[in-house]
Amino acid sequence: MTRIYKWWIRLTMISIILFLSANCALAGTVKGKVVDHSNNEALPYATVTVIDFKGKKYNTVTDTDGWFAIDNVLDGRCRVRVEFVGYVPFERFILLSVVVPLEVRLVPDEKQIGEVVVTAREGRGITSSSVINRQAIEHLQPSSFTDLLSLLPGGHKSLPDLTNANTITLRQAGTGNSNYDISSLGTMFVTDGVPMSSDANMQQVRQASNTSHGDLDAGRNHVGAGVDMRTISTDNIESVEVIRGIAPVEYGDITSGVVIIKRKLKPTPFEARFKADAYSKLLYVGKGVQLGNFITNLSADYLDAKADPRNSLNNYKRLTLSARLQNSWKTCGWQIRWRQNVDYAGSFDNQKFDAEILKQKDDRYRSSYNRYSISESLLAIPIHDGALKSISLDAALAYEQSRIDQDRFVSLSRDVGVSTTLEEGGHDGIYLPYSYVSHVTVDGRPLNAYAKLKALFGIRTGSFTHDINSGVEWKMDKNYGRGQQYNPARPLSPGTPYRPRDYGSIPAGHEMGIYVQDVVSIVLGEHQLTGSMGLRASGLLNLDRKYSMQAKPYLDPRFNFQWRLPSMELFGHELTLDINGGWGRQTKFPTLLQIYPDRIYNDIIELNYFNLNPDYRRLYLKTYVIDPTNFALEPARNNKWEVRLGGEWNGNTVSVTWFREVCSSGFRSSSIVRPFSYRDYDERSIAPGTLTARPELSDFSYTDKTILGLYSRVTNGSKLVKEGIEWQLSTRRFSGIKTRFTVSGAYFRTQYANSEPMFRSNTSAVVAGVPVNDLYIGYYDNSSGTVREQFNTNFMADTHLPRLGLTFSFSAECMWFSSSQSMRENGVPTAYMATDGKIYPYTEASKTDPYLKWLETHYNPASWERHTVPFYALVNLKVTKNFGRWMKIALFIDRMLDYMPDYKSNSGMTIRRTSKPYFGMEMNISI
Repeated sequence: MTRIYKWWIRLTMISIILFLSANCALAGTVKGKVVDHSNNEALPYATVTVIDFKGKKYNTVTDTDGWFAIDNVLDGRCRVRVEFVGYVPFERFILLSVVVPLEVRLVPDEKQIGEVVVTAREGRGITSSSVINRQAIEHLQPSSFTDLLSLLPGGHKSLPDLTNANTITLRQAGTGNSNYDISSLGTMFVTDGVPMSSDANMQQVRQASNTSHGDLDAGRNHVGAGVDMRTISTDNIESVEVIRGIAPVEYGDITSGVVIIKRKLKPTPFEARFKADAYSKLLYVGKGVQLGNFITNLSADYLDAKADPRNSLNNYKRLTLSARLQNSWKTCGWQIRWRQNVDYAGSFDNQKFDAEILKQKDDRYRSSYNRYSISESLLAIPIHDGALKSISLDAALAYEQSRIDQDRFVSLSRDVGVSTTLEEGGHDGIYLPYSYVSHVTVDGRPLNAYAKLKALFGIRTGSFTHDINSGVEWKMDKNYGRGQQYNPARPLSPGTPYRPRDYGSIPAGHEMGIYVQDVVSIVLGEHQLTGSMGLRASGLLNLDRKYSMQAKPYLDPRFNFQWRLPSMELFGHELTLDINGGWGRQTKFPTLLQIYPDRIYNDIIELNYFNLNPDYRRLYLKTYVIDPTNFALEPARNNKWEVRLGGEWNGNTVSVTWFREVCSSGFRSSSIVRPFSYRDYDERSIAPGTLTARPELSDFSYTDKTILGLYSRVTNGSKLVKEGIEWQLSTRRFSGIKTRFTVSGAYFRTQYANSEPMFRSNTSAVVAGVPVNDLYIGYYDNSSGTVREQFNTNFMADTHLPRLGLTFSFSAECMWFSSSQSMRENGVPTAYMATDGKIYPYTEASKTDPYLKWLETHYNPASWERHTVPFYALVNLKVTKNFGRWMKIALFIDRMLDYMPDYKSNSGMTIRRTSKPYFGMEMNISI
C-alpha cells in the first residue's frame, strides 16, 4: 500500500510538471501601465480586458500606481481594452509573443456631457475615499482648502473664518475641545508625495487671558492640532483625494485619514483668477510650459481676508509662490522621471483694538508665518518586463520662520506679586504696577526633513496577481527658534505658571518607518476578488532611555478587500456591484511639545508684608519647578473598520459605507496632584513702628503648612469613538435637461470621553475657613464626556449647457438634526489624595467626614438630558459662464434661501435662528 501511495505521488508530480510546461509554452503575460495622457498621472482601478485569439476573456484592474498584469494568456494575437470613467476607452491588438510593457495613455472624453463633475465623487478603490477634481474645485470657487471639505459626505458649507486657524475633522459630529485635537493632528496632508509636518510647531502664547476681550492667540494657534488649512492654496491643485477609510500602510503617523494633494504639472495657458466676496479678496496667476520632455509650472496667489468686512483692524493675509519642474528620459534600460518643487507660503495675521472704543491703550496681535520648502522626486521604471515595476526616492526639506508679537494693556485692582526666578526654592518677589503694557514675542523656526525609498513589484503565483509595495521612510522635526520671550516682571497674565523658554534647547525628533503591502487579486469566472494586506512598523529615535517609546516599534496591520460581483442586466442596462470592507490600526506619535513640555513654576507666597514705607515692604515666595514630562507617554492608536457597498447602473452610481473608529489613547492635558510644603509667615508678628530697615525673615514667626496643588501633564487619556453611515448617490446626466442629480449625506455619532481615572478638585467647598481642595482631592474612576450626533443630507442639481458655455448648480443642505448629551458620571470618588501625598480609598465613613464628604459631586438630573437642534435647510447657488476659451466668470450665493424655524430648548426657552447670505464672484482669464 505504501508503494502504491509513493507511485501515485510521483505520477501526480510528473503530470503537474508536464501540464505547467505545456502552459508555459503556450501562454504569456500582458503587462502595462495606465496613465492620464495630459499629465502622466497613474490611473488606479481602471478596467483592463484581454481577449485572446480564441475569444477567451481575461479581466483585471490596475493597482494604485496604474499597473496591471494578466498571465497565462494564450500566445498569439490578442485584443487589449482599457476603460476608465471620464476617459475615451483604449483598444489595441497586439502580438503576445513580441509584446513589451504597454503604456496606455487615456485621453479625457471631453465630448461626453457627463464628464463634467462639479462635486466630489466616491473613489473606486478598496478603501473609502473622496476624489475632488479640478472642475469641482473651480465650480466651488474656494478661498482656502477648508472650503473643499463641504464636498465630503456629511460636509456642509460654513461662513469663512480665515482669521482663526482652520483644522480638519473627518467623520465627526462636532469638534470637542483641545483634548480631542488628535482627530485633526492625526490627519496627514500629502502634497505631491511629500507629507506636511506640524510636529515642531510651538507657535502659541503660553499665558492665560485676563482681558475682557479674550485671548487673542486662542483661536489662531494650532499647536498639537495638525495643519492649518488656511495656508494651502487651491488654485494650483489638479486633484484632491481624501482617504477616510483604512489607509494603505505607505501612510504612517496618522489616526484619522490622509489628504492627498496633486498639483498641476502640465502645459497650461497663462491663467489669472480674481475673486471677491464680503470677507476676502484673492488673486492668482499661473502658467505651465513644456519643452520636449521638460515641463515647468509657475504659480502665485495672494489672499486678503477679514473676520468682519466692517472691521479693518482684524485681518489675515496669505501669499504663496510655487515652481514645479519635471523632466524624463531613458537610459540603460530605465525610464527616468525627475521632479522638483520649490515653494513659499507666507501668512500674516493681525488684530488690534481701537483705544478710543475700548478706553484703554491699544492691544495688538501680529503673527507671521513664512515657510520655504524644496522637494525632489526620482522615479525609475524598468523598460524590460520583470518583477520590479519601479523604484522611487522622495526627499524634502522645509524651513519655517514664524513670529508672534502681542501687546496687552494690563490693569490691576490690587497689589499683585510675582516671582521672576528660574530656580527652585525661596526667593524675594516683586510687586507689579497697577497698570502696564506687556509685550511677548514667540519666535519659532521649525525645520522638517523627509526621505522615502519605495519599490513596487508585480508577480504572479498561479491565478493570483500580486502588487507589492514596500518602502522605508524617515522624517526629522526640529525647532531652532528662540521661543517665548518676555519680561517676567511684566507678564501678559499675572499668575502664569510659565517662564520664557528657548525652543532651540529641545532635541530633534526622528521617526523611522518601514512597510510592506501586498495587493492580491484573482478573477474567478465573472467574480473579481481583491485583497490588500499590509504591515507597517514605526518608531521614534533620539529619545532618552527614560521614555517608553524609545526605539520601540509599533506595528500597524491593515487589511482591505473588494469583491466585484458578476455584472447583470437590469432593464436593458448592465448593473455592477461591489462589496468592500477593511480593518486596520493607525498610529500617531506625539509632537515635540508633548514629548518635551514647558516646565511649570508654582509660586507660593510665604510672606506678603505691607508697610506704608515702600522700602520696608517685603514679598517672599517659594517656587517649585515642576517637570511635567510624561516618560510613559505612548502614541495615539486608532482601530477602525468599515463595510461599503458600491454599485453602478446606466451611468448612475451609489455608495453606502458603515464605519466605526475607536481611539482610546488620544493626547490630553490631565491633572496631576502633589503636595506642596511652605512656611506661612505671620505678618502681624512685627510691630510696624519698630522697623528701621527692611525686615528679615527671621523677624517673623511662621507655621509650616502643606497643601495640595494640581498641574497639567500630557497623557493618553482621551477617548474618541466615531461611528456612522455615509452615502452618495449620483445620477447620470439626463441629456434632455442637461442635468445630473447628486444626493450625499451622513449620520455621525461621536463620543468624546476621558479614558482614564482622573483627579478633580472641589474649588467651591470651604470648611472652617480652609478650602477642602487644599487638604483633599478626589480621584474619580469614570469616563466623563459628551456624545454628539448629526444627520444631514445634501441635494445637488448641476446643469451643464456646453453650447452656452454655462454651468450652474443648486444645492440644498438639510440638517435633519444635531444633538449633544453629556455622559452620566458617578460623582462619588473611588479614592482621594491627602497632604501626605498618599492615596486612600473613599469609604462609607468618608461620606460623613466634614471635609471628605465635599468630594462627592451631586448632579442635577437635567445635566444628562439630550439637547437637540431640529431641522434646518439652506439653499446655495453657483453659476459659471465661459466667454470663449479665454475668460470665465463665476458667482455664488450661499444661504440664498433658508428655512430655520424657532424651537423650544429643554428649559422651555424659545431659540430663534437666523442665517446670513454669503455671496461673491470671480473672473478667470486663460491666455
